[in-house]
Amino acid sequence: MKNIYEYDIHKNEITNDSKLLPTDKESQNYDWLWANNNKYENIEINPKKVGKWMLFPNDKEVNNIWNKIKKNIQNGKLWHSKVSTNNKNKSNSYAIMIYTKDYTDINDVVNVLKILKDETIIKQNQIIRYKTDEQTRMGIYSGG
Repeated sequence: MKNIYEYDIHKNEITNDSKLLPTDKESQNYDWLWANNNKYENIEINPKKVGKWMLFPNDKEVNNIWNKIKKNIQNGKLWHSKVSTNNKNKSNSYAIMIYTKDYTDINDVVNVLKILKDETIIKQNQIIRYKTDEQTRMGIYSGG
C-alpha cells in the first residue's frame, strides 16, 4: 500500500498517505503509483464506461504534476489517477491517467479537462488524449 494515496472526502482525512513520487528510487518497486478518493462511493461505477485523460510528462515535470493531481484528488475535484514509475521506454516520459467515471457523461469529461487546465496540470494549449478503458482492454493504443 506504499504506492497508493487515498483520501476520504467525507471524513476530510488522508486514509493512506503515499508520499512516493514517480522518480523516487523506491517507486521503481512498483509499476504505478495510485491516488484516489471516495467521491463516487455511493454510485455504482460501470467499468465499461470508465475513461481517462492521458498525459505524458517528462522526468523534469512528472513529480510536480503528480503532486498537483494528488492535491485535486484531496479537494474532490478529481476522482482517480495513476502514474507510471518505470520509464522503460527510455523516452524520458511517464504516463499519467486521470480517470472519469463515465465517458458518456460529456459534462464530467469536459469538466475534468477544465480542471486540468485551471490547476495548471496541463498547459492551456497542450494537446492531450482521452480514451476509454474498454479501448485499452481491446488493445487499442496510439498508432495502432
